[in-house]
Amino acid sequence: NLEDGIVLADEELRDRLRRLDPALMQRVERRRTYMTAVLGYRLDESVLPLGNTSGWLAPYVTNLSLAVTNT
Repeated sequence: NLEDGIVLADEELRDRLRRLDPALMQRVERRRTYMTAVLGYRLDESVLPLGNTSGWLAPYVTNLSLAVTNT
């Protein structure tokens, strides 16, 4: 499944993805916003989180009240 990880995409690829699958890029942008605004991650523009578990660490997956943040 493609939406299980992170993709590194240059500007050309990001633009192409926006044209080919706008819904995919909307999901990516929502994930990026959550990761940066809520969790405090600093993501380069090239980082496209494709799944909802991007940035999760295995010990914390079993307790949904915990998250790794950058404070």
